[in-house]
Amino acid sequence: MQIILNEKSEIFAKDMTLDEVLTQAQLNTGCFVAVVNGVVVPKTALQQYRLHEGDRIEILSPITGG
Repeated sequence: MQIILNEKSEIFAKDMTLDEVLTQAQLNTGCFVAVVNGVVVPKTALQQYRLHEGDRIEILSPITGG
């Protein structure tokens, strides 16, 4: 299936969870927020959240400073 991951078109196997895609893309480490189609997906739901053709995923990392 084709999805948009951090503004880049990517191809993944069908019927993957958000956690599986992030693991395959090596983006599931550290502190991050996953947003799918404009909706924040809680970390507790990553393993159950099924992705679909055309989904748009953004992985956001917090920025610290003052």
